[in-house]
Amino acid sequence: MSNASVDAYRAKLRETAAAARASGRTEISRQSELLVVAIQERAPDHSGALKRSIRLKLSDDGMTATVTAGEGIAGMTVPVGHPRTVTLDAGGLSQREHTGVFARVVSTEYDYALAAEFGTRKEPAHPFFFPTYRARKRGIRSAIAGALTAPIRALWGG
Repeated sequence: MSNASVDAYRAKLRETAAAARASGRTEISRQSELLVVAIQERAPDHSGALKRSIRLKLSDDGMTATVTAGEGIAGMTVPVGHPRTVTLDAGGLSQREHTGVFARVVSTEYDYALAAEFGTRKEPAHPFFFPTYRARKRGIRSAIAGALTAPIRALWGG
């Protein structure tokens, strides 16, 4: 035997979760695309290859977005624990920053994104990725949080 008020409450919870997920997915995608554009604008790249390498990958049914730089440029070095990745997820932003220590390098070819971001012995650093992320991080978190809570307020009268 079911209780009608409990069933209605559970249905409203499911509706709220679906609405929050849809709203969050849309905002995560929007904020990620804005971040990609902002990083591309700051990327110091004469040939355009570095700017074109800045990409967005959505996963987890659109609830996770990964922004990368440098992948796909000829002669890439891919360190373990890829330091050029910013991951946005439904809970906000998690950041994996360059630590200066790599567990393993799978190629000895040149990594243009890391060289531009952190510099080399012969060239000064031209940070474009992490400074842009850091400058936008608070706004991104706020926008995603607002997108997740708006449906809750709308459905529950808060």
